[in-house]
Amino acid sequence: MSRRLNRYKKLAEGNDMNLIPMMNLIALLIPTLMISTEYLKIATIAVSSPQVGPKNTAPADPNNEEKEKPLQLTLGVTSIGFYLKCNVDACKPPEGVAATGGQGADIGKVPVDVYNTREESGITREVLRIWKGADGKKYMLGVKEVDDEKIDDALKSYRESGNLISSKAQDFDYPALHKRLREIYKQATEQNKPDKSQIILTPEPKIPFHNLIRIMDASRSYVEVEGDAPKKKLMFPQVVLSAGVV
Repeated sequence: MSRRLNRYKKLAEGNDMNLIPMMNLIALLIPTLMISTEYLKIATIAVSSPQVGPKNTAPADPNNEEKEKPLQLTLGVTSIGFYLKCNVDACKPPEGVAATGGQGADIGKVPVDVYNTREESGITREVLRIWKGADGKKYMLGVKEVDDEKIDDALKSYRESGNLISSKAQDFDYPALHKRLREIYKQATEQNKPDKSQIILTPEPKIPFHNLIRIMDASRSYVEVEGDAPKKKLMFPQVVLSAGVV
């Protein structure tokens, strides 16, 4: 009888589970997962949403009406170019000067140099796009000034491989937009406009988002030489996207 009880007791107690192999497996998996993890650096662009407030019903003072008038800088983006509207004279094109490109827009599209490369798979990929401004200077990424030496360095490896393809294309005139926005900002600062750092973008629905990014780059800041050192100054960092922009 006692032997039977002892046997049942052993069966009830059972054996302890050996967790060492499982712990060894986890110890090996942790560094493996950390090595195989891909880290993605995410950049953010500060975009202000439109503000809605009560309408001001106070009577306007005719003497201070022009002085207190906000800038209300609005940039329309269409398939043919840019349209500018604001409450300073710099928004208007100079008298006797036709719109850039002659297409009816305030700043129309211009021809740019496009450099593509053909990969082994047969796919053609764009590697560089160069704008030539009215001042004779060359720009990449819309507003970044470059010289011929930097362009040659960027294209050197593609030229040596024999896979470089150059062509012409129509694109937005970002250098001209940057120059006009700088004039607008200068006048808005002189007149102490309350919203001198804000720009409202109203693009057509079919405008690609990378074009809006380049517009933001062209409107965010400018470089001014003070003494011997160039200094970056903010221009219109507060970007408001109109309804319908995704």
